[in-house]
Amino acid sequence: MQGVLSGKYNDKVFGGLVNTMVAKLDYDEQGIGMQNFRYAPAWDELCHTLKIQSPHAFQVLSEHLPTRSERSFR
Repeated sequence: MQGVLSGKYNDKVFGGLVNTMVAKLDYDEQGIGMQNFRYAPAWDELCHTLKIQSPHAFQVLSEHLPTRSERSFR
């Protein structure tokens, strides 16, 4: 986390993933649902592209990492 915050990693997708995971943990700790959650644009774009190219791969990814639901991409 410190590396992302200090700018050590310049990859927007990786930074978006880390920010999303940290925010999801904060939401879970506070007992807040994921409705109206804002995903980082680079992470959201990667997930959307993966969903279009391979729905099965997207399902596997979403089992382990925070992503939007398949219906919210429509």
